[in-house]
Amino acid sequence: MTQEADADNGGGLDMDEFREAMRKTMGSEIDVKELEMLFMKVDTNCDGAVDWDEYLSYMLLEYQEKDSMTSLVKEVAHQHS
Repeated sequence: MTQEADADNGGGLDMDEFREAMRKTMGSEIDVKELEMLFMKVDTNCDGAVDWDEYLSYMLLEYQEKDSMTSLVKEVAHQHS
């Protein structure tokens, strides 16, 4: 995702490039403020650009969190049955 969207070949996506890439991925109806918040979450080193490592780390953490919550819900449901 990042190489294709890196229009200026800066090695990462600035806010505008990130917005454009996410809109292509998630659809144009996503709110600009939500994209800006997401950009700030993903840009962990706060250099104003999201590189592949930051994007991958964020997605992995999101997946792990979702997986943990799913396991917890299943465990609680099992305890109540």
